[in-house]
Amino acid sequence: MKFVILKAFRVVSILVVALLVNIPICLALENSPNIIDSLRSELPYIGSDTNKVWMLRDVAYYFQSTDSDSAIVYANRAYQLAKTLDFTQGIIWSLYQKGLGYELSGLLDEALEIYLYAIDLAIEVGDDLSRAKYYNIIGVAHYFEGNFIESTDYYTRAYALSDSIGYAEGESHALNNLGVIFRKQRRYDKALEIYYKSLLLKLDEKDTSGLIISHYNIGLCYSYLNDYERSLHHLEQAKELSSQIMESAWDASHIDIAIGVALYHLEDFENAEIFLKSGIDQSNSRGSSEFASALAYLGAIQVKQGDKTIGLQNIEMAHDLATQIGQPILLRDVLKERAHALELVGDYESAVSNWKAYTELNSELLSESGNWALEEMKARFDLKDKEITIALQNLHIEQETEKKNRYLISGIFSLLLFFISVVFLYFFWQQKRQLQKEVSLKEDALEENELLLREMHHRTKNNLQLLNSLLNLQVRKSPNTEVKEAIQSSMDSVGAISILHHRLYQSGDFRTVDLKPYIEDMVKHFEGAFGLKERGISISCNCESVSIETDNAIPLGLIINELITNAIKHAFSGKTNGEIKIELSLTDTDKLQLKVMDNGNGMPKQSVNSNGKGSHLIRIFSQKYGATLNYIPLSPGTMVFLEMPYQKQLWRA
Repeated sequence: MKFVILKAFRVVSILVVALLVNIPICLALENSPNIIDSLRSELPYIGSDTNKVWMLRDVAYYFQSTDSDSAIVYANRAYQLAKTLDFTQGIIWSLYQKGLGYELSGLLDEALEIYLYAIDLAIEVGDDLSRAKYYNIIGVAHYFEGNFIESTDYYTRAYALSDSIGYAEGESHALNNLGVIFRKQRRYDKALEIYYKSLLLKLDEKDTSGLIISHYNIGLCYSYLNDYERSLHHLEQAKELSSQIMESAWDASHIDIAIGVALYHLEDFENAEIFLKSGIDQSNSRGSSEFASALAYLGAIQVKQGDKTIGLQNIEMAHDLATQIGQPILLRDVLKERAHALELVGDYESAVSNWKAYTELNSELLSESGNWALEEMKARFDLKDKEITIALQNLHIEQETEKKNRYLISGIFSLLLFFISVVFLYFFWQQKRQLQKEVSLKEDALEENELLLREMHHRTKNNLQLLNSLLNLQVRKSPNTEVKEAIQSSMDSVGAISILHHRLYQSGDFRTVDLKPYIEDMVKHFEGAFGLKERGISISCNCESVSIETDNAIPLGLIINELITNAIKHAFSGKTNGEIKIELSLTDTDKLQLKVMDNGNGMPKQSVNSNGKGSHLIRIFSQKYGATLNYIPLSPGTMVFLEMPYQKQLWRA
């Protein structure tokens, strides 16, 4: 009976390991025959590819709980096919099912040989994830054989490797497994340390199922330490989290039973009875240690409440189960409650007998706990001693080898370093010299170009001034009014271009023009040329600092010149004062907007479509740059609104 129960625990552990190797566990193991039949019926129709490898592996998995021999057969078929396909992952995880079949058949040595071969394959292909999973698997195998030293060693390897590759789930599994070992050894403080680490990992992963298990394990440890208030706190958290999950491989009855036990020891017998009965009703396994514990404490409560017959029957059932399961701690606790109950019913002779059995078993457990600690300490000492011996041997070999090769390597390295340094310095010197020569030539050429360009703009400005003087002389001599107006308009345009070249000469940047100071210079020119202050006309400029290429600035300057000149000449006829405003801005949609506004007499409709030189010039330049030109009546006055695309060659200053 004890072997059957241990094998059942081992089969249940398949569910946990299945999480590690990505086998779905949503279907319960009791449905395995139906699943097996379904998978086997599909196998003949599946090609010999990687999908068939995984299907054969799954058939082996579902056979594990009922027929280990068939599991081995199908796992071997999956392994052979994966080997033919050179499918490494298929080989590695088919080997796991094959090894598990041997393990459940009681052939641990054969199983471990297969597991270690799978680890060698994982190392060969650099698959650290599979290696970390296998370390956990081997640890579980040693645990169920009672070899806690080897089990701890492999769980520790699994944790270290999982941590190094960022595999949080593997870390958590390894920690929980280590916690189980420490709990079995009654080293509850160490187990708590491990479980809290696992809890933090599950919090980071937001793994609700993992949090339930961690809180449950922590609650059990505090219970074993007789700290029932802390135990109850963590068990209630596990209970609350389990209520948020509709389906889970976790047996929720365990939590209710553990809460009932904690409440019992806190002497809240009424609520303890409720939780113990709930756990018994929900239990999926009537032969588990949790079920036996629930019967014992429920029976103790019933005896305290006066229902002695049923209470003693439940305690006796718990005692029989504990004896069959073979868990010393469970049997000790049942003996204690049995002794208390017998005292309450007045059977003092039987009570003394149970107290004696309880005392003897408790002493054995305490002694065993100490032996485990000594055994682990000795194992660690032996391992450390071997490591030191190997390290000393390796050190001696390394020292001998180093002594033979040190001077040779040092000489070769020094010679090579010297040669590389000489070559590097030579090439560096050559490149530096060539670079200096090229930079010098480019600087000379650039300086010459700058001088030529500056001279060109200076001469252009002087020529424009000369041209302006000649035009001015012609205006004075000409008796024809229309000719005078035409020449004056040309003079204004020449003046606008002259201001631009003056601005370029002053700035030293001949490629671009900042429109804000350029327009401000034009405003000053108009104030002096037309005597605006004497006429009571004010002109103001509110412009953003926007730079454009010189070739685009000249047409835009001529447009502004025409618009301002028209406003000065025609907007204020018959008026003694007036105001002209110029605004330039760049919109978020990359549009350059120009507004010229006056508060004069307004612009007649026939003047909008005039064919005069100025209007014709404005329309030509507007069309060239894709601009939109609008004459908008104001009250009083007129606003000319020009909007043009701000092209790629333009940019905000």
